[in-house]
Amino acid sequence: MARGDRGIEGELGAGTWDIVVDTWSDGGDTFVGEYLFVVLPCQPGVEACAGAL
Repeated sequence: MARGDRGIEGELGAGTWDIVVDTWSDGGDTFVGEYLFVVLPCQPGVEACAGAL
């Protein structure tokens, strides 16, 4: 889907997804930190969720 060091937002289709949250490196130093990982369920009225609710 995507990658980024700040945030990623998007709608995922039905199915099984593997999501990885880890450290990152600039090629020399490795940067660690706290993570906030949020997954929200489909909401009524969202076209991409039609049939999922």
